[in-house]
Amino acid sequence: MGYTHYWYKPSRIETKTFNSIKKDFQKVLPEFKDIICAEYDKPNEAPIINSKEIIFNGKEGNGHETMFFTKIRTLADYEKIKDDGLIFDFCKTARKPYDIAVTCFLIIAKRHLKDSIKVRSDGNLIDWKPAKDLCHSILKYGKTFKI
Repeated sequence: MGYTHYWYKPSRIETKTFNSIKKDFQKVLPEFKDIICAEYDKPNEAPIINSKEIIFNGKEGNGHETMFFTKIRTLADYEKIKDDGLIFDFCKTARKPYDIAVTCFLIIAKRHLKDSIKVRSDGNLIDWKPAKDLCHSILKYGKTFKI
């Protein structure tokens, strides 16, 4: 077990919506330049942000599980789309420094996907306060985010 964030999202996200998520995340990205990279073991590679996916982790010892969010989510053999049409996913951060990048990203995704994404967390709203404040400061939204 470990400190984890969970979400249920559509298997396909409209291009316009995905681009809005990507654009807003790129606005907060400079805040994380010293703490996130593409993959845990590739600290010199920038996070992957393109028209299909957003992928990042904490640098070196400050990483845990990779945050992986795709425009089109292909199911693994053992997965099924839930009755509400949403697919389960998660990222275990173990409260490492990159957790704020993950929580900011999920606030952004919720803003653009609205009720099409359900976000849950092992944390509570106090744990999300730094991300909410950062999103509000840069993007002018996020203060009212609830898990």
